Amino acid sequence: GLASSDQGEYAEALKDHYMALKIRERIGDKAGIGDSYYDIAAIYDAQGKYPDALAYYSLSFGLFDQLGDKRAMAQTFNNIGLVYSESDNYPKALENYFAGLSIYQGIGVGTEEDKIAVSAIYQGIGGVYQDRGNYSKAMENYSLALKEEKPTSNRSDLASIYKSIGTICQSQGNYPEALSSYFNALKMENGLSDRSDMAYCYLSIGDTYRLQGDHESALKNDLIALKISEAISDNGLLSASYNAIGAAYSDMRRYPEALKNFAVSLKMDLEAGRKAGVAISYNNMGEIHRSQGNYGEEREDHLAALDMSEQTGDNDALVQS
Repeated sequence: GLASSDQGEYAEALKDHYMALKIRERIGDKAGIGDSYYDIAAIYDAQGKYPDALAYYSLSFGLFDQLGDKRAMAQTFNNIGLVYSESDNYPKALENYFAGLSIYQGIGVGTEEDKIAVSAIYQGIGGVYQDRGNYSKAMENYSLALKEEKPTSNRSDLASIYKSIGTICQSQGNYPEALSSYFNALKMENGLSDRSDMAYCYLSIGDTYRLQGDHESALKNDLIALKISEAISDNGLLSASYNAIGAAYSDMRRYPEALKNFAVSLKMDLEAGRKAGVAISYNNMGEIHRSQGNYGEEREDHLAALDMSEQTGDNDALVQS
């Protein structure tokens, strides 16, 4: 069940977990039943089926409560908080995150597993505050998450925290701190199996250099991201890398090269049906045509960008260049 879920084969994973649930119910294994409910909830969450996820997390919590398994209760509170956060119900998300945190404050944080679990709760709280634009509270909780995580061997989570801190620093215009955090994330990600995270980190570094006006450094990091994306054959990352490279060339006024890269990104997103990416590429190409005085082509590109943005209900692409 877990292996299928990790590979995105949700139907097969659910089948396996429901089979395990029946067996555990037959033998009266309450702890195992709670674990099955928990695993089923996680799959529904991954599928975006939030009401089903909440229903099964509630079932698992009830059993963990009966058994007095405080750690499992705290982790379930954390996952319920995550579901509410993904559903944009931030008050309920915080309510559950803080409930999980309260349990750990009562039982103590002794093991590495405890530290990782508490760090995850702080990350969840930080994410809610970040989404609501309360960056000081977000940074406070990310710092607490980092404090819990640093003594552990969980490099993947450490990288995630550093990237979250970097994103906030970048949004606040604190580019040196943003870069420092992104480079710390890269150190953590070096050697990990999931190289896509490393590519996204290079794109974030490139974007930060771009905002600083250091377009050569931006291009250098975007090209590294492209190389990684090609090596792992990640279509979405490839498109994002070509778009970032196009933006770097555009800022350097190397417009033919910029248009060439935007066109590659556009083609990939059109073929994959990524409407938001299509809108961004059309918008970026329109900006170049405007700077070149090609107002007819500019109008066509911007109208296409507007059409795609309206289809997705996301107007972010219209403010990118």
